[in-house]
Amino acid sequence: MSKYNLCDYGCGKPAKHRFKNGKWCCEDFFTKCSNFKPKIKRSGKDHGMFNKHHTQEVKDRNREITNNFTLFENLENILCDYGCGKEAKYILNNGKYCCNGYTVQCTNIIKRTIVGGFKNKLTFDKYKLKHPKLFEVEEIRENNGIIEVKCKFCRKWFNPKYEQLRARIGCIENKIRKENCYFFCSENCKIKSPDYLSGLRKDPVEVKNLNSYREEVIRLTGITTRKNKNKIKFIELRGKKFKKALDHKFSVIDGFKNNVDPKIMANINNLEIIDESLNNYKRGKSSITLEELLKTYEE
Repeated sequence: MSKYNLCDYGCGKPAKHRFKNGKWCCEDFFTKCSNFKPKIKRSGKDHGMFNKHHTQEVKDRNREITNNFTLFENLENILCDYGCGKEAKYILNNGKYCCNGYTVQCTNIIKRTIVGGFKNKLTFDKYKLKHPKLFEVEEIRENNGIIEVKCKFCRKWFNPKYEQLRARIGCIENKIRKENCYFFCSENCKIKSPDYLSGLRKDPVEVKNLNSYREEVIRLTGITTRKNKNKIKFIELRGKKFKKALDHKFSVIDGFKNNVDPKIMANINNLEIIDESLNNYKRGKSSITLEELLKTYEE
């Protein structure tokens, strides 16, 4: 059969194999045929709509087509509305003038993104629109395109990092970890502020002792839970799936401050399963007193 059939892929050689689609080929796979030419998609910087081989006129036309920007002759020397100081070349859909076809490529927008410490392109107006509660609680202003907030301790204006903004927004909108998420312009202000939850961080020695104490309580708590799985209510719901967490009724921080034995802290009567959100909001606070803890341990 093969001697009467030629390869259907155009090489002119006798066919040896027949595929499921009914075509004959000189090789066991069509890509091995000498006449096969793969269709490679031309993409990347050198082959895109705005590649370096295009003239400026073609690039401007492409920008106008793809983004609905209007390129105009700036005879009146109108400046860019985004504050870079350059002459405008485009009229945007929102009616503003810009020096570039893409607003994110305006030098002032780039500067604001870098100096402001943002990892996204949210501007002051977009923050105000997206997170109105933040502006109700905190004093925020825009200074030359840069977002500034007031320090909780010294009350000075400063430019917060993106992580600080994200943490503060999470605290306000989700009502968690309020004490730890205020705006502080420096570590010194954070330590001195009475609003900062962990006063123990003032002394490095105390921090080291607290960490050692916490590790010992966690170790003993793990032993207690393994031995008493059937005695702790809803222990099977613990984890990310059901958003439950194991909580110490008398907190670890309070136990450290009152010199409570880690064995007492890891007592089964001091453990309970609660919602993760409640556990995060609780932080260093205790839901029972020291007397109640000691009483339950003795029982």
